[in-house]
Amino acid sequence: MADDKTFKLRYVGTRFNGARMPVNVLSDLPAFRDLLVSFARDEYLERHTDRKRVPKGFDASLTLDLTQIEDGSAQPNLVWSRDLAQEMLPGIEDELAEIVEASYADIAQLFEGAAGADGSPDLSPDKLRALDKFGAGLRPDERIELIPVTGDNVVFLDFERRKRLITSVRETYNVRLTGVGTLVSNSVHGHIIIRTENGDISVEIDPEEIKQNFDGSLDQPVQYDIMVEMDRNERIRNVVDVFDVAVVDASLEAAVSRSYERLNELSRMKAGWLDGEGSAVDEAALRSAQQFIAKRAILAGAMRIYPNEGAGVLIELETGGWDMSLEFASNGSVEIYGIEIDGADEMESQTFSGVGDELLAAFDGKVRH
Repeated sequence: MADDKTFKLRYVGTRFNGARMPVNVLSDLPAFRDLLVSFARDEYLERHTDRKRVPKGFDASLTLDLTQIEDGSAQPNLVWSRDLAQEMLPGIEDELAEIVEASYADIAQLFEGAAGADGSPDLSPDKLRALDKFGAGLRPDERIELIPVTGDNVVFLDFERRKRLITSVRETYNVRLTGVGTLVSNSVHGHIIIRTENGDISVEIDPEEIKQNFDGSLDQPVQYDIMVEMDRNERIRNVVDVFDVAVVDASLEAAVSRSYERLNELSRMKAGWLDGEGSAVDEAALRSAQQFIAKRAILAGAMRIYPNEGAGVLIELETGGWDMSLEFASNGSVEIYGIEIDGADEMESQTFSGVGDELLAAFDGKVRH
């Protein structure tokens, strides 16, 4: 008798440490189930060439339950229930157990094939729909590993493999974008335009919401969390879904402005500012510090900003139970370290080449619980 099947995904990246699953990646789990079901349908029809369709109740028999998230890098365990399959399709639960395991292996093979650039996989529309959601929130330094049911051949899907996989079949792929931009236009007819580092993005919003929340806010900072359709050249073609768009609070804007003004003060300091010692703050350090403030604008009010002797900038802040320090060097690199305020934990010094996703994930991994 076949037992329940447990499939393990392992999310690898700093923000997944300590078994943390950010809520904006939880949509991966139903998308993974949809991908598994699509392969299972193919597997069943290959076994039953006399049939044109799978039996009624087939999809419902392939329900997956999240039973736990194991420690370390977040590892959700997804369990296929034999008992439920027996209720939905009595008499073929043994075959379904074989099919669901074979389908998991097919997904692993698909991801492994995405490592190369040769050929295009045979992806049906339902597989593409699932892939448009699965891994859409991955950052460039993160990946999802598929732990094999048997053996030790771990395969993974990362940002580049996912992009290559989908764009080998069509021109565009979906990706989730979050950040802070500037409101450059709004319309009572139902859309606003946000200027971002990825270009201007037109977002459809209910006209009544525009009147209430965006009217009179031109040139103000706007936080956004959206799903977009991106082409191979990283150009945004279309906004697919809107999770959150909001004008940044006025007090927050004031805090950001004060932080930027403090950087301007530092830029005017001359060499010798520290009792004859201390180099003038380098432009690269100022740019890196400003990028960090923009990326984590919500924390600007807690930031204390100082020059350091080596032509760099030091930002200190207490947030999320941590006392964090970030040193922005004259070459644009950033060193980050910190200690837990009411505990014994500490973050050992790490250095990053700039204010990118890797640094932000390391920072968020400590201060956001």
